[in-house]
Amino acid sequence: MLQHRSPNTPPRLAHRAGFTLVELIAAVAIIAITLSFAVPAGRNMVINQRLKSAASDLHFSLIFARSEAIKRHAVVTVSAASGGWENGWTITDDNGNTLRSHEGFEGVADNDAAAFAATRADQLAPTSVAFSGSGRLSGSANEVQFFPASSVVTTPAMRCVAVSLSGHPRTEVDADHDSSNGCNG
Repeated sequence: MLQHRSPNTPPRLAHRAGFTLVELIAAVAIIAITLSFAVPAGRNMVINQRLKSAASDLHFSLIFARSEAIKRHAVVTVSAASGGWENGWTITDDNGNTLRSHEGFEGVADNDAAAFAATRADQLAPTSVAFSGSGRLSGSANEVQFFPASSVVTTPAMRCVAVSLSGHPRTEVDADHDSSNGCNG
């Protein structure tokens, strides 16, 4: 037979739910210790992803510019925005018409001091890259190379963006993380 408890019967003290103050302090301490390791790693991951996106965006813009140069059989130029490549770029035809533009990288240049730079210390990053109507680099005697870099993350998986003299853009991973010796993926 089932026994029913009356509403006035107090609950047993042994079955109270909740945490003690010591348990709560221990849980907060464990969470704080875990976060102290996770937050810096997460920040580096976000910066590395932004740098990877910057390299990818530039790579695809260079492919587009080369394709337009071949299609139009005319010079198409990719030019850095004022302040440098990290602030964006514009793709124009030989008449100065804007074919496409790309804005800067939010959070990368301002917060992380990132910049597109040449891969050798003795070079300056070009202010523009031009493709002739045949798709080859126009007005350049050497391959053009860039990499998005950050002064905050010292050992990112750098993605070098290079354009060969034949005009073919490619993206490589810089294996030794040393920009002074170029992309050596």
